[in-house]
Amino acid sequence: MLVATGQSLVVITRNVDLSVGSTLGISAFTAGDHLHGGGNAVVAVVLAVLTGIGFGLLNGLLVSLGQVPALVVTLGTLYIIRGIDSIWVGSRQITAADLPGGFVDFGSGGISAVPWLALIALAVLVATAYYLKYFGSGRELYALGSNPEAARLAGIPVRKRILAAYTFCGALAGLAGAMYLARFGNVDSSTGSGYELTVVSAVVVGGVVFTGGSGSVYGAVPGALLLTSVNSVLPATTPSSCATTACSWAIWRPRTSPPPRPAWRPPTSTPAGRRRWRRSSSRWTGLVPTRP
Repeated sequence: MLVATGQSLVVITRNVDLSVGSTLGISAFTAGDHLHGGGNAVVAVVLAVLTGIGFGLLNGLLVSLGQVPALVVTLGTLYIIRGIDSIWVGSRQITAADLPGGFVDFGSGGISAVPWLALIALAVLVATAYYLKYFGSGRELYALGSNPEAARLAGIPVRKRILAAYTFCGALAGLAGAMYLARFGNVDSSTGSGYELTVVSAVVVGGVVFTGGSGSVYGAVPGALLLTSVNSVLPATTPSSCATTACSWAIWRPRTSPPPRPAWRPPTSTPAGRRRWRRSSSRWTGLVPTRP
């Protein structure tokens, strides 16, 4: 849900970030490596968030200043980050036995039946929704996604807003990596692989229009729950992983297709249109010379 919240801001600006899964994986291992060496848990979370901010800033600079399409940039950084993660991590693996007991207990604990991690994600979600609704810079993201050229002519700092959206998305991906480590206690070089489709699907199914300019981050909650349920139930009912991917794509695909345009009808095709046409044409008959 955290990653979907950050992805919502990027999609609202008519862009996309396909590197969130790789960012989550490398951020989780960054935090785990620090904790494995006897580091502090708070410092580990900060390191994970800073790692996410760094890669989000890289994506934002390439998209906003470099004017490179977001799909090309983030698809490239997806494999770059995954390659860095594979070279750095190698065959190493961090398990719950290598982490402090308090950090793992925090990931599985909570208030009654509500986990701490869910409360943190909910707090970030509400704060982000409040920012988008009541802050001018948040409303400018919608204007940017609706019509980038009109937003630029209106004086909105387009490049700065895109950079901020990508940086925020990277920060939440890094925070989600630290929370993933606390929840599952197991990180390797494949952590976060394949999360890109799930996150983008959750955002689009939740109501954020893929072409930008419309939607709410609150929709990321039911979207994430739906896609998580699908990805959890289908592997138990079918042995093929292709079926799970196909089902996720089938859920996401109809929401990305624009609605069909209504057929054009001439103004004189209805009785009311013919009456308006006769009234408007009668005003100008005196100005048009007629044949004797």
